[in-house]
Amino acid sequence: MFDIVGWSRPLVCAPMAYVGRARLATAVSETGALGMMGFGSADSPRFIDEQFALIPSGLPVGAAFMAWALEKDDSAFNRALVHRPAVICLSFGNIRPWVSRAKDAGSVVLTQVGNVRDIDAAIRAGVDGIVARGMEAGGARSQRRCDASTTG
Repeated sequence: MFDIVGWSRPLVCAPMAYVGRARLATAVSETGALGMMGFGSADSPRFIDEQFALIPSGLPVGAAFMAWALEKDDSAFNRALVHRPAVICLSFGNIRPWVSRAKDAGSVVLTQVGNVRDIDAAIRAGVDGIVARGMEAGGARSQRRCDASTTG
């Protein structure tokens, strides 16, 4: 997968909504690792454009979204796809509706999992990679799951 997205170092900066934005993603990606921008439920398509405008052309970065928020409004996600991020990370809810759309845009799709059920659901959803999330995940615990009951 490293060759697909242009990584020279097998490191990924965790996506953090409201904290990990374009400047952090750029700094990480410029080292050869993968910088991720975390987007939250209040982020607008305009904000997505503003963040991607700060990324140097051709530098691979990723964008992360919480599926539970996309169920309410996926306009920011749709706008991010226009920018063709190297990686899309979808987590915390039913990720299935967005996996194929991200792949169709040319992105590698990752998801975070908190337990074995989440892994099975992620595989069924068709993700390219899985990120193990521990209980110390800074508040991002398995309260909202990508599990068999929510992925259909």
